[in-house]
Amino acid sequence: MRTLLKKARAAKIPIIHVHEIDDPDKSKWIPFWEEMKGPRTLDRGIPMECALPLKGEQNIIKHSYDAFHQTGLQTLLKGHRAKTIYVAGLLTGVCVLNTIMSAFNRGYRIYLFENCCSDRLKTRHQTTLQYYQNYLFKRISV
Repeated sequence: MRTLLKKARAAKIPIIHVHEIDDPDKSKWIPFWEEMKGPRTLDRGIPMECALPLKGEQNIIKHSYDAFHQTGLQTLLKGHRAKTIYVAGLLTGVCVLNTIMSAFNRGYRIYLFENCCSDRLKTRHQTTLQYYQNYLFKRISV
């Protein structure tokens, strides 16, 4: 992530950070998730040290797995006249995939940095890349 952010900043590519904050009033999916998996430790939107936003970089708070769902992400991307987006993040098979599907359905060209994503299980990360590359995104590395 450090390398990716350094290169994007040097190239003056707009960076939009997305962090999840679970809110029982806004995260409508939590009751079903807990029904399936048990009590959930709520995400608090704390960024990882290797991906801290710098002053002036945009930050989106999401309350679901999808960075487009009830956030200002679409508006920000339109403001940048984006047609192509580059994605990196956590839980490749969950949050990253949900966001990619929404981006794809909105007509964006998507490049996924495979070495800037991760999942709780390496097999889920690899399987997501294998099944969805060249269907929803192009797979790249930094």
